[in-house]
Amino acid sequence: MFVSRSRFGLSLVFSLCLLATACAAPAPMAPSAAPDVRKVQLSFLTWNYTGTMKAAYDEYITSFLAKEPRVTAVEAEAQPFVNFADVLNVRLSAKTPPNISWINASTGPLYVKSGKLVDLTPVINATPGFDLADFGDTALAPWKSGDKLVALPFTGGLGRGQHRHGAGSSQRVRHAG
Repeated sequence: MFVSRSRFGLSLVFSLCLLATACAAPAPMAPSAAPDVRKVQLSFLTWNYTGTMKAAYDEYITSFLAKEPRVTAVEAEAQPFVNFADVLNVRLSAKTPPNISWINASTGPLYVKSGKLVDLTPVINATPGFDLADFGDTALAPWKSGDKLVALPFTGGLGRGQHRHGAGSSQRVRHAG
């Protein structure tokens, strides 16, 4: 299955929106209170931030930042694929994970079972026009923990059978706000 650049952009922007929303302070109880104006910076960990992928990420991030005033920046960081899982595991253990991260399909089930990923279901359900049927049940199944969806599948220009997945870190979201 191949996914267009627009689906990738939607997935990245959706993940960023999820995290930006989750990082925001809770709404004030008093009806006359001022709106939330807290600003946050998000981190994004990937193993491919070069060439056309970098250009695509930068375009999506710029578009997202224009639409989400609570986020001041999205800092993209690339780690070599061969070290990627080690870097992510160390950061998760140290409770300093990125807000957003790619997860390789081969190691994905370990992260799903870890409980360290954010449940995307409430944000998906609250996002007009976001249709999980576009992904298909088979593609979503590995990224579910009970009734929670903790990552979105992504394939695009990679070749059949090669999948990447984006996910948010629950520890980082809780820490941020």
